Amino acid sequence: MKLALVLALAAPVFAQAPYNEKPTYARSREFDLQNLKLELSFDLPARKILGTATLRLEPLAGDLRELTLDSAALNIESVTVGGRKLAFQTADDKLTVTLDRQYPAGAPIDFVIHYNAQPKRGLFFVFPDKFHPDRPRQIWANGDTAGGNNRYWFPGYDFPNDKTTTEMLVTVPPGWQVLSNGKLEGVSGNTFHWVQDKPMSTYLISLVAGEFDKGQDKWTVPVEYYVPRGRGADIPRTFGRTVDMLQFFSDNIAPYPWAKYSQAMVDTFGGGMENTSATTEGAASILEARDFEDRKAGTDSLIAHEMAHQWFGDLVTCADWRHTWLNEGFATYFEALWEEHAYGRDVFDWKELQAARGMTSGFANPGSVVPKTNSEANGAYGLIYNKGGWTLHMLRGQLGDARFWKAIQHYTKKFSYQTATTNDFVEAVAEATGQDVEWLFDQYVYRPGYPEFEVSWDYDAADHLLHVSVKQNQKVDGKPSPFQLPVEVEAVGDRMEQTFHLQVNGEPQEFYLSLNERPVTVLFDPRDILLKSVTYHKTGAEWIWQLEHASRSLNREEAAYQLGSSGSSAAIAALARAAAGDTFYGVRIEAAQALGRTKSDAAEAPLLKMLADQNSEVRASAAGALGNLTRSTGLIDRLMEVARTDSSFSVRRTALLSAARLKPEHGLDLLKPFLTMDAPHGEMRFAAAAGLASLEDESAASLLLELSRDSDDRVGQTALRGLTSAGKGNHAVTDRLIEALNEGGAAGDRQAAIQVLRMRRDTAALPALDRIAASDALPSIARAAQSAADAIRRPAGAPSEDLTALRNRLAQVEKENADLKARIERLEKK
Repeated sequence: MKLALVLALAAPVFAQAPYNEKPTYARSREFDLQNLKLELSFDLPARKILGTATLRLEPLAGDLRELTLDSAALNIESVTVGGRKLAFQTADDKLTVTLDRQYPAGAPIDFVIHYNAQPKRGLFFVFPDKFHPDRPRQIWANGDTAGGNNRYWFPGYDFPNDKTTTEMLVTVPPGWQVLSNGKLEGVSGNTFHWVQDKPMSTYLISLVAGEFDKGQDKWTVPVEYYVPRGRGADIPRTFGRTVDMLQFFSDNIAPYPWAKYSQAMVDTFGGGMENTSATTEGAASILEARDFEDRKAGTDSLIAHEMAHQWFGDLVTCADWRHTWLNEGFATYFEALWEEHAYGRDVFDWKELQAARGMTSGFANPGSVVPKTNSEANGAYGLIYNKGGWTLHMLRGQLGDARFWKAIQHYTKKFSYQTATTNDFVEAVAEATGQDVEWLFDQYVYRPGYPEFEVSWDYDAADHLLHVSVKQNQKVDGKPSPFQLPVEVEAVGDRMEQTFHLQVNGEPQEFYLSLNERPVTVLFDPRDILLKSVTYHKTGAEWIWQLEHASRSLNREEAAYQLGSSGSSAAIAALARAAAGDTFYGVRIEAAQALGRTKSDAAEAPLLKMLADQNSEVRASAAGALGNLTRSTGLIDRLMEVARTDSSFSVRRTALLSAARLKPEHGLDLLKPFLTMDAPHGEMRFAAAAGLASLEDESAASLLLELSRDSDDRVGQTALRGLTSAGKGNHAVTDRLIEALNEGGAAGDRQAAIQVLRMRRDTAALPALDRIAASDALPSIARAAQSAADAIRRPAGAPSEDLTALRNRLAQVEKENADLKARIERLEKK
């Protein structure tokens, strides 16, 4: 699953499960669920599901007298077996059935359960309303990677360590279509009959219903695309790379394992969900002709990620949620591998560098990829996706490409249609390659953190020795946490490129390496195959040489990044040259961002020149960097011109936001016209709302209040967040924020309102926050509301958490916050 991030809560660690929660393990099973048949219809005005579930299961042990199923907020009408009614009770999200007799192990039992429900999670009814009059009518399910959602719309076994076949008969209004897992067996009237004949975990069960345009491609299995009615013309540009992705994954992992591959784009859905053979994705990823170049990479990234899950997550599934990285880390890395295949190694390396930088600069102490509890797994998505993906990158670096692919293919074949743990994968790697990689997994997967190196070098001309000093500075819970790793060091110069292989052990180490002449500089882990941070003791001249002469783009990108903290005239001049002339756009982007970080007036001219770069991502980076400089009338005028005229709406949006960050005079008047500018996906209206929020102008409060009810949820939620600093003491603002807490509204509205009320310390909202904390169907929102209420009740300036608890919880990152900068670029780019 890929997550579309709507909001970063102000203090993510406060919303986590208690740090001293007992370890959790895979659920024990009393039975094997062999088939699940669902017969469904709907009461649309009541947003109600009317269902019959038939479950075929076999007891795993003899003398089964009582059956427990997952069932949350379902109104169970009856449970029968062989036509005989059985006694049952519901409590604590469970349905407990008293059997009519003892059932022996291995004897199939068919249970029929009649029920109805108005789901708060798992199944969503999307209809037009007064704020969204043009919204299509749709119903869609989202089992979620973290699980626990599907029990809200059907009874069953809602944990990943069992797999079942499925059958679904769904009756819908005339003109609607239904999409589910597997093969469409037939349509009778308004009833669609889908059959999934290969086993899968139940969180991957799909249901999408509504009015759609459909497209298809030819491949070895049917490839189908569903978009909201009226968007059919956008299908070729949105999904045009799908077949190439399927072929790439099938050639390199294993043949595609399912009866078809379909993708359905639905409204109000963020990101994507990898339902078996039937991926669901957010309609915001549909590409219009006007924004194709801006957003193609982001949509492709989403499509590749969800498709990779068809092998990693669906064919081979994590045995319990603590091992979710086997789903998400794999999909994240294979998404990047497809981009390497499609766009080349430079793009791949830059993507991995950005992911690593997000982890090593954004967390004080990233936790374990395999945590001790399921709650930690649910709250540590930045680790599961990115550190999990980087683990595979390091594995590839250690094994080499041939052995890496051999290991992946063996693992996939061995655990097809089964579940697996991290140890299963490590053993599969050893079986396929003969290589023991436990040392890598022990240090990077089961342990928290990453190595924080400090590296310096000098050269002894008399003895022809290169002297490299390496220290490790990382600590976990205040104690040293050494890594023992192989690492490459490369000595480079105008006519030199020599690689040395070192073994670091956590202690301060001095390496003396034979070298005939002095290098210009030394590269540490030059291929960037270790997740790490490095403090370098290099001169500005070394970084400039590296920026201008390093053969690998990733080494030039690192040099540009480092020069951004210099601000010297030589550094700015070198960055300007790279910004204008480097052949890879990723280096030009890094140069633009570095120029912006210098905050130097001398950076303005080269950044303004970059606004003419042929690559829209480079232009957008330059426009964003200009927002860091000193305000001037000329600069604001140029940014506003770009916001009105650039061919790329991404560049326009970024230029407008930068102009607003510079706090121009009459900023409100400058931004208002953009609220009505026609743009794909309302990009400029969204940018104008974000710009208004960044003005921190009291006079903007009334307009932000109006925009907080906008039909575009992004605009409305951005406006809500803008009320953090605008409208202080204004009762209308408090009333609007409390209104936004209404659970009938969008989850993003509730998240935004909680954040703002916390920051405003608004005591009038305490009853509403207490209500949300006690009753919201989304646990993350309930926890955030409780945390906000606690923070408001604390005296101003009082410590918010015991420091020991904080240190133990810093590694946990709220799901809604996961990996903000990296993932937002890669999703609606990830």
